[in-house]
Amino acid sequence: MRKRSIGAALATLAASLVALGTISQPGEAAASAGAGEQALAADNVRGSLNYLIGRYGVSEAEALRRLELQRISPALSERLAKEEPDSYAGMWIDQDNGGKLVVAMTKPERLAAIADTFPDAGNIRAKQVTRSLKELNAIRDDLVARLGRPGPESLVLPTVREDLNQVVLLRRDWLPAAKAVAGKAAADTMVSDAVRAHGSAVVSRQLPRPTPAESVSSERAQATPPYADWGYCHPLHCSGYGPMRGGLRLDIQRDNGTWGGCTAGFNLTSTGGSWPNWRWVLTAGHCVMGSNHTHKDFSYHNGAIVGEEYGGPLQNNNYPYDYAVMPYDDGDVAKRWINNWSGKNRVLSTCRTGAYDNVSGAKCQRTGDFYMSGYYPEYEIRPGWIVCASGSGSSKADYGSAYDTGAGAGYYPGTRCGKVLTVGGGIDTDICARRGDSGGPLFSELDSKAYGILAGTYPDQQRTGPCKAGERNNYSPLSLIFQQLDNYYYDEWFQLNVS
Repeated sequence: MRKRSIGAALATLAASLVALGTISQPGEAAASAGAGEQALAADNVRGSLNYLIGRYGVSEAEALRRLELQRISPALSERLAKEEPDSYAGMWIDQDNGGKLVVAMTKPERLAAIADTFPDAGNIRAKQVTRSLKELNAIRDDLVARLGRPGPESLVLPTVREDLNQVVLLRRDWLPAAKAVAGKAAADTMVSDAVRAHGSAVVSRQLPRPTPAESVSSERAQATPPYADWGYCHPLHCSGYGPMRGGLRLDIQRDNGTWGGCTAGFNLTSTGGSWPNWRWVLTAGHCVMGSNHTHKDFSYHNGAIVGEEYGGPLQNNNYPYDYAVMPYDDGDVAKRWINNWSGKNRVLSTCRTGAYDNVSGAKCQRTGDFYMSGYYPEYEIRPGWIVCASGSGSSKADYGSAYDTGAGAGYYPGTRCGKVLTVGGGIDTDICARRGDSGGPLFSELDSKAYGILAGTYPDQQRTGPCKAGERNNYSPLSLIFQQLDNYYYDEWFQLNVS
């Protein structure tokens, strides 16, 4: 197989690999955002607005202003990186203190000349820091050269944290290799050597392993899951209403005959090799891996088979590399679920307005689809950005027509929006999620860009039922998944479709 560089591979991937939400070249938004774009239409970003209004008590006009500021931030970042590389050090949105775009600069006085050419410049402020982003990236690259290319089995993952102005070595002491005496000693040495080489620019932290948001139901049932037709595309029942898309339930049977529930994330396509123009579904790796999944798994939606487990490097379960790429079972199945339909780049949006979801009684965008237009690589995603996620977790108490995933009564499948908390070694958000939502898509209503798929919730959260204050969960970034797939040099070359 022909070896390709990650950069070249991502260029190829971005040229054509798409989701159950579509994906185009990363960074396209940066070239156009704020350059004569039409203002955001409130009804097109209703979930994001509801989150801001409910969480911060702001008006709809103020919430829209904050979303517009988010929309221009990639373009501002691109200009600063190009024109002020020795000063620019990253950015984030401080939603807790007025929705300001905070720009880290080693020389704060150099921000205004560029920021003043952007809309809402009065809400862009500088924060003085010690190191430029160029310096931080160089330190990270040096650590990668010392430690090896990051991957699912890496004991330590170097990542740039713009909000800390440091490179963070994320230790995964929960990995089997790290639990051994030799593994722990190796990780200790890696960290001490890195700190010795770069001083206070480098710190070490533990990367918690998310609690999987896979179904815990012990329900035994017929050989195939139940079928229902509600007359429209619902996250639990969407047969005959367009293609497979992000946010739909995937039922997967365990070794003992019980059924687990996860959520479809994005559709992929492979080209060349043994699988020319095959279609695949991306979901969470832990949905098909582990002690309860030693057999070959098959996924179903609404009683009909969707995909099958292929195994090997097409799946991993070591966060932030938590993914499974499952081919549609055969050609007829691919026709039924994807090939015979247009709009293969969809994510299902089903607005939820309960407490801590959005705003009780808030106006929703009608249930429908967002057509993905691209994706953001992890390094372009910023804390404070508003994002949305679709999931299919449910309870038998609320939906007797579907398997119970252990989500708890009062938690309904659908789309919820929230804020990016941290980026690096995965994407942390405050979006509510429950068991059965694993693998579901994280995306933006602002520009229909994809971000990642749900891995699970924070380890100290074992919640069920309606959403509560303090929710926190973790997403595997799409860009890390694509890089890992590329590392195995598949002749088939998995790609995001852009049509």
